[in-house]
Amino acid sequence: MNKNLFIPCLCMVILITLCFGCQTDSIARGRTVIHEKSAIVGRILLVPNVEGMYRVSAKKKIEGAGFRCRVIYREKSSVPEGRVIRQSPTAGWAYSGLAVKLFVSGKVPKTE
Repeated sequence: MNKNLFIPCLCMVILITLCFGCQTDSIARGRTVIHEKSAIVGRILLVPNVEGMYRVSAKKKIEGAGFRCRVIYREKSSVPEGRVIRQSPTAGWAYSGLAVKLFVSGKVPKTE
């Protein structure tokens, strides 16, 4: 891109984002963006769906996609122990620096 056009284009993107909000699902994978509300600068990546997977596999898949992972255990669940009950954010587009929370059925293991 021509350097003379970069700043005006960036200003236009920020202006449009401020006026209409940021729709992450309409941004191509891997593009660098600036989120106006939380001052996040990062790449937009696809968060994989790991609901129903075992904790270890789900954590590897999330980290392999470029995200940090936080595991939260829930003892009272009808889901078999060790499986992901839900995730936050859900599968879809998100910033690469984001920590994905995995809600896992069962008690906290003594090895963690």
